[in-house]
Amino acid sequence: MIRISKALSLTTDFDFGIIGTSAEDVLFFDIETTGLSAYKSNLYLIGYLTFERGEWTLTQLFAESMEDEVPMLKAFCETLQHKKRLISFNGEGFDIPFLTTMIRQYGLSLSLDGIESLDIFKQLRPAKGLLSLPNYKLKTCEKFLGIDREDIYSGGELIYVYFEYLKTRDPEKLKLLLLHNAEDLANLPAVLSILNYSYLASSPSYIKHQETVHLDSSQLGPGGETVLSLVYSMDLSVPKSVSYERERFTLNVTGNEVNLCVTLFDGELKLFYPDYKNYYYLPMEDQAIHKSVGEFVDPKFRKRATAKTCYTRRSGLFLPELSPVFAPVFYKDYKGKVLYAEYAPALFNDQIKAQAYLRSFFGLISGKKPLS
Repeated sequence: MIRISKALSLTTDFDFGIIGTSAEDVLFFDIETTGLSAYKSNLYLIGYLTFERGEWTLTQLFAESMEDEVPMLKAFCETLQHKKRLISFNGEGFDIPFLTTMIRQYGLSLSLDGIESLDIFKQLRPAKGLLSLPNYKLKTCEKFLGIDREDIYSGGELIYVYFEYLKTRDPEKLKLLLLHNAEDLANLPAVLSILNYSYLASSPSYIKHQETVHLDSSQLGPGGETVLSLVYSMDLSVPKSVSYERERFTLNVTGNEVNLCVTLFDGELKLFYPDYKNYYYLPMEDQAIHKSVGEFVDPKFRKRATAKTCYTRRSGLFLPELSPVFAPVFYKDYKGKVLYAEYAPALFNDQIKAQAYLRSFFGLISGKKPLS
């Protein structure tokens, strides 16, 4: 087994406190194998990155034969005993199951079960709607963040390079094998910052500014429309500006600032009462009134209210909602999917509700919840 360790000069803007740990307590790791199945393939490289006494250290354990797999596994698990969190890219989908299977096959008294894991690839799932990358491979994420690398090979392509190395012991081929793994690891601390897009929904925020802008008919057609612009300040910052647009809203994130623009509804909506058995419906007025008042109305002009007719109508400017943050809640009709609240600037004086309103849009983006 070849063991290589070297100090690296790395920087990351990621706040490890967000994931409840520190740089000193984590171990970044990545493995290289000759195939996808631990039953049919060999493990030829384990690389890991640690931060101690203010310095990053890259360690690579390289197998020059199958006999090196056991000492590699033992050396890796020994280091792991001194850390609290494993960080990887698709490690929970491949690396950890592969190592666990190999440990079991060799009958070793080792285990990866006692340590927490953070898989960057898995944690990216809530951010995919906002990022809209062509795919979420490590190199694609690096490119999005502007991280350069020297290595040009994929893990699959390097399998053949490894087999050639075993035959020739060519140091240039060894260099290629180590470089790929080294750059995967050296870039991971910087790639961590991409997770801030996933954590936006849970980040504390507060309203900095709000204004309404009326877009007239020359811009939009008959009637025009009114757009509410909300500017939030977040506790965390994203490394690169992104935007998301749907029919009635746009969301832009730059640094630690979020601008949410929502088209307000100008017109008439209905406020439905849930206890319809206590109401009468007045067809002439097209509204419901409580029985305590309706008893004085001529029976010819009233009906027992149903869930569909138990409402009053109101006209004005309304704010669309994805969840009932502000009350009371209005609808266009009984089966309407979009919720509305009467708009007034004072709604967003309540910072808790203002934050909940923004989070509902991040929830829509991550879960593709329909807006209409």
